[in-house]
Parts: sequence; C-alpha cells; structure tokens
Amino acid sequence: MPVWQSIFEELKSHNFEIISVAQDTGGEAAAGSYFDDANVTYTAIIDVHHHISSLYNLVNVPSGVWIDEEGKIMRINEGTYATTHFDGA
Repeated sequence: MPVWQSIFEELKSHNFEIISVAQDTGGEAAAGSYFDDANVTYTAIIDVHHHISSLYNLVNVPSGVWIDEEGKIMRINEGTYATTHFDGA
C-alpha cells in the first residue's frame, strides 16, 4: 500500500484515482488495521461479500482494473505470482 500511496500522491492532480478493495470475509476487524497502518488517502473499502471481484470476474489477489475517464474498462490485470516461493525456513 505504501507504493500505491506514492503513486496516488504523484498522479491525483491528473484526474487519477486508486480504489483499493480488501476481499476479506472478516470485514473491518480483519482488514481495517492494514489500511489504518498504511495511512492511505486514496479510497479504500472492504468488500466482505466479494461484490467487486464478482463484478469484474477477478479470481486472483492482487488484481487490478484500469478504467478510463469515461468508465470504460481498459485492462484487467490478473496479478502475477513467483515461480519460486520462500517459506521463511
């Protein structure tokens, strides 16, 4: 979220918006502190019923949807994952 915040700060004066959606079924109790700790100033919501992911047919986390000034979906990014995972051991 700090990277998203810095991008938002840089581009917000150019009609740019970030909307971050936590898809956590635990709601505010589970996800709220992440937004609070990051001190974000862009729009951040928690969607416990996964309406947003259903609307845009998103299956991976994280995902991004780029929407132009006229409300047209320009691109849906289904996220990326590393081929090698570090288990911390």
